[in-house]
This record gives sequence, structure tokens and C-alpha cells, in this order.
Amino acid sequence: MSVSPNLPAADTDLLQVIADLQAKIALNERIIDELKASADAACRAKNELFANKSHELRTPLNTIIGYSEMLQEEHCDSGEKCLLPDLRKIHTAGRQLLALIDDVLDISRVEAGQPAKEIAAPAEAPDASGETLETVEHTLTAISKTAVKPVLTRLAAYLAEDDGKAADYFEAQRDYFESALTADYFTRLDKLLYDFKFHEALSLLEISVSESAAPFELNEKHTILIVDDIQENLVQMSTLLKGRYKTKTALNAADALRIAASDPMPDLILLDIIMPGTDGYEVCRRLKADETTCDIPVIFLTAKNEIEDERRGFELGAVDYLTKPVSLPIALARLKTHIQIKAARDHLKEKARRQTEENHLVAHLMEQMMHSPGLRDDHVRYWITPSELVSGDLVAAARNNHDQLFVMLADSTGHGLPAALNLLPVNRIFYRMVEKGFPVQAIVDEMNRTIIRQSPPDRFVAAVVASIDTANRVIELWNGGIPAALFCDRAGAVQRLFPPTSFPLGIVVDGFPACTQIYQWEGDGQLIVFSDGLLEAEDAQGIPFGFERTAAALQVAPDEECFDSLVGHLHRHLGDRNAHDDVSLLVARCLPAAEAQGIPHAIR
Repeated sequence: MSVSPNLPAADTDLLQVIADLQAKIALNERIIDELKASADAACRAKNELFANKSHELRTPLNTIIGYSEMLQEEHCDSGEKCLLPDLRKIHTAGRQLLALIDDVLDISRVEAGQPAKEIAAPAEAPDASGETLETVEHTLTAISKTAVKPVLTRLAAYLAEDDGKAADYFEAQRDYFESALTADYFTRLDKLLYDFKFHEALSLLEISVSESAAPFELNEKHTILIVDDIQENLVQMSTLLKGRYKTKTALNAADALRIAASDPMPDLILLDIIMPGTDGYEVCRRLKADETTCDIPVIFLTAKNEIEDERRGFELGAVDYLTKPVSLPIALARLKTHIQIKAARDHLKEKARRQTEENHLVAHLMEQMMHSPGLRDDHVRYWITPSELVSGDLVAAARNNHDQLFVMLADSTGHGLPAALNLLPVNRIFYRMVEKGFPVQAIVDEMNRTIIRQSPPDRFVAAVVASIDTANRVIELWNGGIPAALFCDRAGAVQRLFPPTSFPLGIVVDGFPACTQIYQWEGDGQLIVFSDGLLEAEDAQGIPFGFERTAAALQVAPDEECFDSLVGHLHRHLGDRNAHDDVSLLVARCLPAAEAQGIPHAIR
């Protein structure tokens, strides 16, 4: 800040003070920015330290909790009850310690300013006297029924067999029941067992189990790959899943990727995140990048429980995220859900594969049908391009015993296989009746009756059927729903239009108007028939090809080259795009039979 020499001395001093203050403010701002950057770096280092310590503390603690649960189950099953109280103390203490660790080290909760969760004391069970089972049975939530049902079923079996064994099992699985059931249902069930009302407890369980979702189906065909760098965790998870699934284990990323790609491939992968070398995130990325393993669902199983970790896992393609220690009923329910989803997806893929094979078969049959000897007539050229694998358009040509040329272009409702199947009876009737010498009207009448009789009400066929008598230079044509056919002279000028005069085949039941149009040409020319797919074909700007472009393409080429000109103009109009509808074109030269002895033409 410069000071003007013309100002009074007092003003000059004041301005100098202001300039000095501004300089100090700028300096303080730079210092604050540096301190803030340093604080941010320290915060990131702190978060990283907390995350690592959290994992280091949770991993052994989860192992202790998991083994205490397994030992309680084993002692309940064997009838050895002397160690149950001590095992319950270990399990409860482990849970409490884990909750404290979560409160201290959960970065997302601390930074969000949320208070630490309090460990609630067990609530006393209210008096259940006078309560009906109908009141109690509806306290189960839908998700609780699904998740806890295997454990409820087992408890009911113990109640029916041995009251003492059932009570011990309930105590061993108390945490499961308390977390999966509503508070009201849990306390009522707990009081029934405490008061030795085992018959009422069994009735309650039978009602709950019967109304909940279908039981967990044990299916030995399903295999789960468990990936963890700690051997104890692999043993623990394998033991928990024993009898429900086949299990494979891997201690590192290399083994996990190799086993996942080997036959028989796993149906699901439980993947730990923190592993030495290649972590779980990178393993998941490689699995999803490999087309061999990309469809295997991956569930992250880890002690990391921050929101950012979950977000990253889902972005890499994981289907779920389980935080240790895992609740067995909830884990089993999620495993079952994702395996069922994968089975449904595999079923759909197999169904799509079979459908593709069937479409290829139908396409081959249609190809053979399209190469009927009549289409190799020297007077006929045709072109069909399907919008799908199988075309819903059809062209046909044949001569009768009087050497009259009959041609047909048909366009069935829809696209693909359903449309193609609707054309099969039309094709058969055309060739059979032309061979037997029937006129156009009779052929069309029979086609209409057959379509009405054999096809669904919403399936119809637009068509042009025409006969060309070169001896008398006469065209007889029936048009039901196809764009106007053209007769062009050798110069490509349109001499006659044959607009649609009837409904398509399969619409009118009684009084079908099979009226034909008669035209006698003077100079030689060509009959040109095309489907609406040609007129509606759009360029990159969405502009349809239209009738004017069609007529212009015919006029720029000599008689024998108009077919190639029209096809070329359409290709240039489409560019790299595909037409959204089947496109078909048929050109029949209208010349005396003795004048046309060229080679056959067919463009596919």
C-alpha cells in the first residue's frame, strides 16, 4: 500500500498503521492455513492409527467370542452343563469389551459427534399371565422370523425332547434370541421357560415357526469360499457353516483367486478386507474384472466397520458387508438370500442361452425358407435385414403352371421369433396354392382364415401378394397394410401406385375384402414392394428415410441398377446405425419372359 506524499502527516501515519495491520493479517492467515494443513495431516494419521488399532483389537476378540459360542453349542448338544456358566461369562465379557472398543475406536461415530452407546442392563420380564398366544405370536417382526427361524426350530425340538436340554440351549443362545427377536417376544418366551411352562413355550414356538418363512434348506451342492489370513477365523467360520454348506478356505489373495476360478467354483465368497500383501479390496476388484469369476457374489467379512469401508466395498462389486462378530442367524439368512439370488440369475442366464440357441435354429430355418427355388427366379431380386437375430419379414416368389410369376412380401406383428413363427403358415400356403394354380384372391382368403384360426388375436400379418403375367403385361395385386407398392419404368419414374386397400391378414373374420388391383403396363418396368421398416429407417438425427428419398433413389439409376441404388441410398442414410424395424425389399422385373435370361440375384 503506497502512501501519497501530499497527505497530512497524521493521515500518513494512519495509513501506514493500516498497511502494517493488513500485512500482519495476511501473515496470520498464512500461518493459520499452515497450522490447519498440519492439523488435517495429524487427523488423517490419527484416523489411520485408530483404524489399525481397531482391527488389531477386534480380530482376537471376535475369535474369543466365536469360540465361546461354539463351545456353548457343543456342551448343550453333549449334555455337559458344568462349564456352561463359565462359557457364558466369557461370552458376555467378550461382548461388553467389544462394545467398549467400538465406542472408543469407531471413528465414524466419534467424528459425527454421536455419544458412546450404553450397554443396557437386562430388562425384567413382565408378567405373562392372562396373555393369549394370539397376542404373543404377532410380536415377531418379519425379518426376525426369517433370521432366527433355524434357532427357534432347534429350540422347539429340544422342548419336545428334553425340558432341561431346551433350557440350557436357550441360555447358550440368549444373545442370538435377544438380538433377533422383539423385546416383548423375547421376555415372554424367557418367562415361560423360567416358570417351567414348557408346554406353553413349545406351543408358542410352533406357531411362530409355522407362520415364518420357509426353513433354511440345507443344500450340499452350494459351496462357500472363506478367505481370511488368520487360521482361527477360517476354522471358526467353517465350523459354523458345517452341515449347511460345503466350504473351501484360503489364507491369502493368491489362493483365493486360484480357488475361485477352479472347478467346482464357489457359489459365494466370504472375504476378509485386511490381509498382508494384497488386501480384500484388491481381491474383489480382480474377481469382478475376470469374466470367469465376476458373477460370484462377494460378502466382506471383517472387523472394519466404518461407513467409508462399506461404500468402497459396494463400489467394487460386493453384495453385502458383515461386521465381526457375526450373528449366526443373520449371517445364515444373508448367505441364503444371496445364494438364492445367484441361483435365480444363473437360471435366467441359462434360459437366455437356450433361447439364443432356439433363435439361431429358427433363423437357420427361416434362412432355408428364404432360399426357396422360386426366389432364384431371374426376374426377382430381394433384400431383408432383420432388427433382431430372426426377421419378422418374409419374401417369397414362385411360378405357376402357366409361367405366371407370383411374389409376396409379408410383415408380421412385432419382431424376432414370435413374428417369424406367425409367417410359417403364410409361407406354406403361398407356395402350395401357387403350385396348384390358385389366383391371388383365393390365396389371400386362405391365408386370412389360417391366421385367424392359428394365431393369437393380437397377431396379424401385413402383406402384398401379386401375380405378374408377362405374356399379357398384367399385374394383379392385393395390398393389406403394406406401404404403397410401385411400378416404375426403365427411367425409374413411378407409373403406378398400389396403395393398401384391405386390412392385414388375421383381423377381419367375416366378409374379408380380398379385393385386388389390376394394372396393364405398356413399357417395360419393375414392380417394387417394401415394408414400412424401409420408410421408417432413421438417420443419426432421427429423420426417417421416407417415400420421397425412396422415389429419388429409383430415378437416379438405370432400370437394371435401381435395386442397388435404393439399397445404397438406405445404407448411406442409416450410416453406422441399425434400423429399429425389420427392413425388406422385393423387386420383380416386368418383362416378357423371353427377354430376361440373366443370372439369379439374391442379396442377404
